[in-house]
Amino acid sequence: MVVESRRRYGDWESDLVVGVSAIAIFVERKSKLLRAALLSDQTAEAMTRGAREAFQKDFVAEVHEPPLR
Repeated sequence: MVVESRRRYGDWESDLVVGVSAIAIFVERKSKLLRAALLSDQTAEAMTRGAREAFQKDFVAEVHEPPLR
């Protein structure tokens, strides 16, 4: 399977780490890029908000950052 072989970028794994609080973890399988978000609780809604936060934050920074010269 292509995803398991880690030959392409864009395939993400997600996990939920639970202790005193909860953290959503997202790892891109090929590059091992990690994104994470602290969650308010352990609900599906909090996981969805965490995923949006983890992925939108860097995207907005890349879009609005001026190019290097």
